[in-house]
Amino acid sequence: MKHRLTMIVGAVALLTSIALAAPASAQASRTWVSGVGDDGNPCSRTAPCKTFAGALSKTAAGGEVNCIDPGGFGSVTITKSITLRCEGVLASALGAGSGIIIDAGADDTVVLSGLDIRGARGATTGVRVIRAGTVTIHDSQISRWNTADSFGVAVVPASDTRVFISDTLIFDNGNGSTGGGILVQPSGAGSVWIDLDNVDIHGNAAVSVRADSAGSTGRGVQVSIRNSLLAGSANGIVMSSQAGSPEVVATVRASSISGNTGTAVTAAGPGASVALADSEVGGNAAGLQSRGGGRVQSFGGNLLRANGSDGQFTETLSLR
Repeated sequence: MKHRLTMIVGAVALLTSIALAAPASAQASRTWVSGVGDDGNPCSRTAPCKTFAGALSKTAAGGEVNCIDPGGFGSVTITKSITLRCEGVLASALGAGSGIIIDAGADDTVVLSGLDIRGARGATTGVRVIRAGTVTIHDSQISRWNTADSFGVAVVPASDTRVFISDTLIFDNGNGSTGGGILVQPSGAGSVWIDLDNVDIHGNAAVSVRADSAGSTGRGVQVSIRNSLLAGSANGIVMSSQAGSPEVVATVRASSISGNTGTAVTAAGPGASVALADSEVGGNAAGLQSRGGGRVQSFGGNLLRANGSDGQFTETLSLR
């Protein structure tokens, strides 16, 4: 009888410990944030959290965080596959350091959609990609990251990363003669493939899009730009490589690089090239510049006009 009672007491204790542990470890595949939420809540639709960071801690890998109503949901560091999706409401990620840091697994997928990623005083980078397999930024605004060398988006991984940015506005980033819209600068064995489609990058400081392979031993950087505007900065596109560094290659189609106070397109170094097709280079202090073995190529249909000096293509190629 005594042995049986001991077994019952032990079973009850085990069940109690499981019941107490389950709520702490359980994570939902979909969670919610609200401007009037509370991070002490379970982040459900009826009891939402207050911040992205609070919701992320209660969302399973591969899950999704949605916004119920407008709010300032704070900066966040993402360490797993996740989607932050907030179309249709004002979803602000206001940060004083970096807005959103992505430091996930090398095969993880991160999606940011419908966000207003805005810098505050002393802010450095809007979206900083340190590690991920794929990052998608859609239907968002990234602005006012205004310390020295700050960028709206900085892609600086040490492993292979693919980045897709579409239907997004990137403006008023950088400070003085440094920083700007987008920086692509892998390190170690990292390689980057980045695709920009219908992206408006204007009014940034030093540059709209800058990519270089200094310090990288990977396969280099490939940049694809379509249907986009790169305007009103000091420089438009700057692709650079050094002797012995991986290639840095940009392809620009159906886009406008205009109104920049410096050079619209620069390819610097033996592995750097920019190829343009059906694009406008106009109203810049200087149009095209190639140096140190860099190449600026035309696939036809380009318009160079009203630049202080147009410069020239290093070669003209056929699409066929």
